[in-house]
Amino acid sequence: MIKKILACFFAIILIIPSSIIIASESEELHLNSESAILIEVTTGNVLFEKNADVRMYPASVTKIVTALVMLDYIDVDEVIITGVEVQAAPLYASRAGHQVLEHITGLNLVRALMLPSGNDTAHTVALNVARRHSGNHQMPLAEAEVLFAELMNQKARSLGAVNSNFVNPHGLHDDEHFSTARDLALISMAVLENEVLASVVQEFRFEGFGAILEDETLRVQEYLWHNTNSLISSTAHFYPYTIGIKTGFTTPAGFCLAAAAEKDGKRLVSVVLGAEERALRYDDTIALFNYGFDNFNFLQIQHSGEIIGKIELNNPPLGLENTITVSVWGEFSDFLSDAQFERIEKNIIFNEDLYEICEEDGETKLFTLPIEEGQVMGQIFYHLDGTLLFSDYILADTAIFERTFQTDFTFYRNFIRENAFTLAAVPYWIGLIGIIIFIINIIIKIRRRRKRKKRHSYRLNSRKRNW
Repeated sequence: MIKKILACFFAIILIIPSSIIIASESEELHLNSESAILIEVTTGNVLFEKNADVRMYPASVTKIVTALVMLDYIDVDEVIITGVEVQAAPLYASRAGHQVLEHITGLNLVRALMLPSGNDTAHTVALNVARRHSGNHQMPLAEAEVLFAELMNQKARSLGAVNSNFVNPHGLHDDEHFSTARDLALISMAVLENEVLASVVQEFRFEGFGAILEDETLRVQEYLWHNTNSLISSTAHFYPYTIGIKTGFTTPAGFCLAAAAEKDGKRLVSVVLGAEERALRYDDTIALFNYGFDNFNFLQIQHSGEIIGKIELNNPPLGLENTITVSVWGEFSDFLSDAQFERIEKNIIFNEDLYEICEEDGETKLFTLPIEEGQVMGQIFYHLDGTLLFSDYILADTAIFERTFQTDFTFYRNFIRENAFTLAAVPYWIGLIGIIIFIINIIIKIRRRRKRKKRHSYRLNSRKRNW
């Protein structure tokens, strides 16, 4: 029982697969963007990549990190008062249209970041968060942005984005402000896991007041924001499965887009960076999504409790088979193409201390008894192109005890009990009776013969005495 419990425990640990890279640049895709990546969200499998680890300028895609950090400090229902920081954004930069001393909710600050890509919003977010984090409520904007950038980098690293360096909350160009397609994809997946952000990045537009306040003396702005992501808001590039996320553009960065789409239970995240034209970032993203949806599926690789074979037993008790089945504990599926599924290699390794090699053929494994039900007999490994996808423990399906004198005696006793008085045994009984009768006849004949010899010998002796 203890071994069975341990087997279950370790099997559960091994069932959890690690994210793997399973595809590289496909010959079917020719993208304009300098850098790109396509990831399936549930498994983390990379379906396509092109220069995915090359440092690139992320432009306003940066704001997805800004929003994630903001929600760690500011509640969506909280009302924030803007200051002169909203005037710090350069005239050429995109704006949400905030005014000084305006009242706006945390939720609408998120909208202002993600829909119209407000650089004025980014300044307000950075200032408020930095002041709260530091406790210095008089901190100037320049100092606040430095501290906020540190929080952005901490957030990115916590999500596995270790090749990025953010120096501002908005993404306007700075030579030291960079990321990679892979890092931005990891951050985008965190956006989808955040209920507030996942909802906002899907919005086509927002029309309404920044806050609803009963006090009419408070300053409230009315807005009309459209999503800059044409996969959601444009007729020309509308993609019906899109669920976000964020656009970006500066002259050094080119046209950038982190996007997500969901179809038939498949959820994909793509990032394209450095496209030469606005339309090309959408063309590349749609090509990536179509490639992922058309060529990959969730495929079952292992079923829970699946019998994977039999093992031979070394001198099993009488009356039992010399083999038992072994099975796997957990189930496992992965997001793969059919071609990848066909290339999966399965390798079974049994624990060497549980068996002996048959001397007759030098190959057959004969497993030593006893064996407990659920006992760990070995491990199974699934590899794709040399990369481990998943591993699990192999468990015995049946308990088998050792063969002893007592087990032999019990076998014969039970055999007689179960078979001696059945119709099938009648011929054997008749045969046995016949044998007994035959033996009795022989014994009788032998005794008669001995008696005759004895009488004959007595007569001879009597005659000799009379003579």
